Amino acid sequence: MLFWNAKGAEDIATRGVLRGLDRRNGKVVVRIVPISRVGQYDSITRGVRIIQAPTTIVIDRKRRTRVITGLTERQELEQAVGDAFAGR
Repeated sequence: MLFWNAKGAEDIATRGVLRGLDRRNGKVVVRIVPISRVGQYDSITRGVRIIQAPTTIVIDRKRRTRVITGLTERQELEQAVGDAFAGR
């Protein structure tokens, strides 16, 4: 899940990375949400600090989260998703 600001260059670049992410045959769900709507996702973000855009959250099956703040690259996100699948 990406919390972003449509006017930020890093946000736009991170959104592009997420759109190209391997969905692993539908097992990976990508959501892109304006940072102004973070409060509407309290059940997902409870206990997670989201203080700036872009912030990407990778959530595994056990609801453990990895937070990536700022610009991220494809390799970093692929690694985070792989780790989530492996339970790391």
